[in-house]
Amino acid sequence: IVQIGFSQKYKRKADRAFEDLEYFDAIKYYTKHLDKHPKDGEALLNLGKCYKNTSQFYKAEEVYNKLSGNFNNFPNQRLEYAFILLSNGKVDKAKKEVIKFLDNNPNDDKANILLKSCNQQMKFLSTKDKYSINYAFFNSDVSDFSPVFYKDGLMFTSEKGGKTDRWTGRSYSNIFFVRSGEKPKMLEGIAGKYHNGNPSFIGDDYMIFTRNNPKKTKDGSYNLMLKEAIKENGEWKLSKDFPYNNEKYNVAYPAVSQDGKYLIFSSDMQGGKGGMDLYISKRINNKWSEPQNLSSVNSSGDDMFPYLDNNNNLTFATDGRSGMGGLDIFIATFSDGVVGKVENIGAPINSSRDDFGLISKDNLKSGYFSSNRQNDDGIDNVFSFQKNKKTIKITGIVIDEMTKIPLKETLVTLYNETTGESMEYQTAENGRFSFEGKTQTNYKLQGVKNKILTSSELFDTYDIPSDKPLYFTLIHNDPRFSLEGTAINVKNKEGVESVNVTRFNSTNSEERKQVTDSNGFFKFQLEQNSDFEISGEKNGFYTSVSTATTRGLDRSTTLYVKLFLTIEEVVIGDTKILGKETFGGWEFENIYYDLDKYDIRPDAAIALDKVVDFLNANPSLTIELGSHTDSRASNNYNMILSQNRAEAAVAYIVSKGIEQSRITAKGYGESKLTNLCSDGVTCSEKQHQMNRRTEITVTGY
Repeated sequence: IVQIGFSQKYKRKADRAFEDLEYFDAIKYYTKHLDKHPKDGEALLNLGKCYKNTSQFYKAEEVYNKLSGNFNNFPNQRLEYAFILLSNGKVDKAKKEVIKFLDNNPNDDKANILLKSCNQQMKFLSTKDKYSINYAFFNSDVSDFSPVFYKDGLMFTSEKGGKTDRWTGRSYSNIFFVRSGEKPKMLEGIAGKYHNGNPSFIGDDYMIFTRNNPKKTKDGSYNLMLKEAIKENGEWKLSKDFPYNNEKYNVAYPAVSQDGKYLIFSSDMQGGKGGMDLYISKRINNKWSEPQNLSSVNSSGDDMFPYLDNNNNLTFATDGRSGMGGLDIFIATFSDGVVGKVENIGAPINSSRDDFGLISKDNLKSGYFSSNRQNDDGIDNVFSFQKNKKTIKITGIVIDEMTKIPLKETLVTLYNETTGESMEYQTAENGRFSFEGKTQTNYKLQGVKNKILTSSELFDTYDIPSDKPLYFTLIHNDPRFSLEGTAINVKNKEGVESVNVTRFNSTNSEERKQVTDSNGFFKFQLEQNSDFEISGEKNGFYTSVSTATTRGLDRSTTLYVKLFLTIEEVVIGDTKILGKETFGGWEFENIYYDLDKYDIRPDAAIALDKVVDFLNANPSLTIELGSHTDSRASNNYNMILSQNRAEAAVAYIVSKGIEQSRITAKGYGESKLTNLCSDGVTCSEKQHQMNRRTEITVTGY
C-alpha cells in the first residue's frame, strides 16, 4: 500500500509538471512512477511527449515502442511515432507507421506531408556532398544556436548565464559575442530574468531580439516577445518593446533585412495557418508597420528562425513542409517585401533532426547554422558550412607526449595552404577532432592547448579518393600538471560561482588567480616539483586552504589533481570563529589567560597563529577580539584587565603582519560569564578559567 501511495504521488507530480510544461521534472517523476507501473499507457504517452518536446528522440522512440502495440487506444500517437522514427533516420519504419495512420485518416495534412517526406529522402540526400560541415569552435557543453553576423565576429544565443528553465532543466539563454579564436562574451547590458536570444541588427547600434514576455498567460507560462536595444558609448542598453507584442501569444525570432527596411518574425497570433507563422513589418519613419502574414510561405506547422541576407535570400526553418525530419531549413528569394518560390535546402545542411538559424553573406557559399544532430539530449550546436565540389574526412586525436592520454579542450586548426582559409575544432573528452576538407588541396594541421602548440602535419589531398578518410595523431608536450577543483558550499554541497581563487606556489612564491564559473569550477596549471596552497575569497563566505604538490610525481602516471575548496557562509555579528566549531575546514581553540594576567600564554599563541592563517586566507574579513575575565575583583578592575587582554591579543596578531584596521579590541570584563561563577558563588579554578578568555567574532568585510 505504501509503495502504491508513493507511486501515485509521483504520477500526480508528473502530471502537474507536464501540464505546467516543466518537462525536465515530468520526465523524472514519470520514470519513477513507471518503475512500479510499467504498463500505464497514459504515463508512457506523456513521458514520450516529454522526450519529444525536449528533442530526446532516441528515448522518445524507446517509449513509443512500448506503446506501439496499444495504438488503438492512442490512435493519434501513431503519427507522432512516425515523426520520431523519421527524426532518428528510420525512414522505412516511419513510412509504414504513417501509412497505417492514413488508412483511418486519409485527409490528414500532417500525415500526408510526412509521407511525402519519407518518399523524398533520396532527393534531399542527393546534395549531401555540396557542402563541408564543421563544428563551430565556440560551442560549449550547453545549447549554442542562432548565430548572426555582427562587425568582425558573431552574435549567438547560448543556454548559459541564466537561471534554470524547467522545460529543459538547463539554463535560460543569453546573447554572446565571439571573434575567431577568442572566448565568447555575454552582452551584460541586455541580460534579463529569463530567455534572451536570436538578435538581429540595423547597423552596429540597433538590435531587436527575443526575450520572455514578463506577463504570464492564463496557464501560468510565459510567451515570447521582441525587445529593442541601442548601443550607447560602447554599451548595449534596453530601449523599448516591439509595439505588436502580446502576452497572449508568442512574438519571436526577428530578422531585419540588410537595408533595415523590413522585419520578418515568427508568431502564433490568431489568423495564422497553424503553429508559428512568419510575419513581415516595414520600417516607416523609424516605426514598424502593422505585421502582415507571409501566407505564401507559411505552413500548418511551425515556421520560425527567418534570416534575410544581402543577396535577396530569405531562409527559415519549418516542420510543416516535406523535409528530412524535425525542422528543415528552406530558402526563397526576397525582394522588396515579395517572397518567391520556397525550396528545401537539402543535405548536408539539413538532417533528420532540427536544423535552423542559417546565415550567409556570400550567397550560400559559406555561413553558419544551428542543429541538434550530434546528440540526443536536446543540445543545439552551431555549425559552419562551406560549398565545395568534393570533400574528404580529416580526423585524428591529440595525445599527451608523456602519458599518451587523449587531451580534451585542445583547439585544433586545419589551415588551407592553398586559399589561406582555416577551420577550427575543439577536441572532446576523448581527444578526437574531425574536419570536412577538400580534395586537391594543401593542408597544415596543428593544435594548441594552454598556449603550447602540438606537433603539426603538412599534407595534401591531390591523390587521395574522397571516400578515404585521413587520420592523424597530434602530440602535445606540456611539462606542467593540471589542477582542477570546485569551490563547494559546505552546507548545501553546491558549487559556488564567482569565488576569487588564488593558487600560490610556495616553492617559488608565484601567485595566480582565477574566478570560478557558474558551477564553482576552476582550473590551474601546476609547475613541476612544487608545493601549492589554494584558497578562495568571496564576500559572505569563509574559505578553507587546500594544498597540492607535484613533488615526486611522474607525468607518466599522474596528470590531473582534483580537489574541493570548501567555503561556508558568514553571519555578520553572530559568527564566532573560536571554540569547538569548524568553519570552512578551519578548527580553532579558545584563547585563555592566567588569573589577573593578560600576557599571551604559549597555548594561546598557537590558537592565535591559526587566526592569523585564517585572516590571511580571508583578506576581506574584519573581526572583533572580545576579551573577558572571571568574577573575582571589582567590575572596574575587570573591565580594564579584559581590555588589556584584548589589546594584547590584537598586538600579537598585528605582529604577524595582519593590518591593525581589520581588528577591533573590546573588553567586556565579567559581564559575559560562560557559567554560573558570579560574585559570591564558590567555583573551582577550572570553572573560573573558562571565563578568562578571548572570543573572536566576524564583524564585516
